[in-house]
Amino acid sequence: MDLLKILSKIAKGEALTDEEKKFAGEYRPDDTGRIPKERLDQEIAKRKAAEDQLTDLNGKYAELQAKWDEQQNAGLSEAEKAKAESARQLKSLQDKLAAETKAREEAVRKAADLEFSVGVKEIAGKHNFTDAEYLGYRLQSAGIKLDDANGVASFMKELEKTAPGLFRSSAKPGAGTGGADQSGNAGQAASANLRLQELGKKTELSSREVAEFIALQEQAANGQQTTTTSNGGQQQ
Repeated sequence: MDLLKILSKIAKGEALTDEEKKFAGEYRPDDTGRIPKERLDQEIAKRKAAEDQLTDLNGKYAELQAKWDEQQNAGLSEAEKAKAESARQLKSLQDKLAAETKAREEAVRKAADLEFSVGVKEIAGKHNFTDAEYLGYRLQSAGIKLDDANGVASFMKELEKTAPGLFRSSAKPGAGTGGADQSGNAGQAASANLRLQELGKKTELSSREVAEFIALQEQAANGQQTTTTSNGGQQQ
């Protein structure tokens, strides 16, 4: 069952089948945040099958193209054949250049995303911020450049005033209290609630935002449950 397909249908307002409703109701994100091995194996197998099919189709296309060229060139003079061949080679080179350009741009984008992710995690660790992913979203929304030390410092100082629950306390927790874990869970729940509020204000959500909304709801619920359990334990 494809979760993204289900989320896409939900976003479009399309009705779900009984099987899809059951899957959506029983679905739970992996606790480790990683893709389950069984799901990963399925995706790899599907991608391999798609690649094999594409290779087969490309081979058939090349054969048909060769036959077409042969028929087209049958009544041409040598000069016309040479001109047609030059045009074909030029088109082939243009296609290769376009593909290489696209691959290079994709590689540059991925490198930039990775560099940004690493930079955000460093900033989050330096300022005891609990949710690096959410911090990255806020920094991008505010237009803050990671290499702008003064801008980052000012932004984090202001963020600490408006959302103190997203920062870990620098004080050491008492023995047996589990304070560090509780603070981290509470911070993640707080950041999840803030993002949920932002998504809730949108008139329309993309499939990716619908998936994010579902994951954030569970994250916020888990954080609240942990906090409630902790408070109950303290009262006893």
